[in-house]
This record gives sequence, structure tokens and C-alpha cells, in this order.
Amino acid sequence: MLVEVGKIVNTFGLKGELKLLPTTNYESRFEKGSQLCINDKWYKVERSRYQKNVVVLKLESLNHINDVEVLKGSTVTAEMMIEEDCSEEGMFHYSQLLGVEVYTEEGDLIGKLDEILEMPADDIFKVGEVLIPARKEFVKDINIPEGKIVVKLLEGMM
Repeated sequence: MLVEVGKIVNTFGLKGELKLLPTTNYESRFEKGSQLCINDKWYKVERSRYQKNVVVLKLESLNHINDVEVLKGSTVTAEMMIEEDCSEEGMFHYSQLLGVEVYTEEGDLIGKLDEILEMPADDIFKVGEVLIPARKEFVKDINIPEGKIVVKLLEGMM
């Protein structure tokens, strides 16, 4: 299973390096020799380094800015690692939740989960214009096989 590990936000220099904003906590994803998938094509990491909040990547066979310019804005995926397995109940990858339909406890459809905002205190589920804290007080049930999330909304949240 492929999981999202980052987004390419820009190029870096003239020798085919990329700036990637990571969406994973596993830094080993970007070590030399790792395999990354961009636009349905697999690349091997030649080298990487962290620079502030981004990873500067050099991928094999991409040796010039013209080779990487077209990759800006692309989502980067990789095979799920064993330690990332979320088989424990109540654990999910963000990529599994995006696009899932969100309902109120009363059964009313709010919409599909568009985005998960990572905030200092709690993550926030964004469903259209509705923002829902990703806390058990608000998120009552997540059922991936059924493609359904049930939430409790307080007055004024919609």
C-alpha cells in the first residue's frame, strides 16, 4: 500500500535537487537508497538533507533543474513500512481518511474530509468550510471499510 510521505514545493539549485515538505514522521523515508514514487514513476534517493522544515532531495537520474521543474507541486508516495502499519484499533494514516464521508451523530451528511490541518494542540478535520477538532469528544467513530466518519457538532460549528 502506498502512503503519502511529502509534497514537492520547489526546486533547489541547478543540479536537479528538490525541496520536499514531509508529511511523515519517518525520516528514514528520505535516506540514501530509499524508493519514492512521484507521478507514478519510481525514483531512488541519491542523497538528502534537512533544511529548516523541508528535505532537500537528490534523486537518481534527475541531474538538472529542467528534469525536476515539472515535478513541483507533486505528491510523493512510498510503500508503507512495517512500523507504519496502523492495524491497532483507532490508528489511521491521514491518506486513509481523506475523501471519507463525514456524518453528524443524527446521520446528516456534512461532506467529505478535504484536509487534515496539523495544529499544535490538536489536528483539525476540514470538511468543506466546517472545522472539527480531531478529538474523541467530537470524532465519535471512524469506519474506513464503510468509508464513514461520525462526528458530534456543537452549535455554531457549521
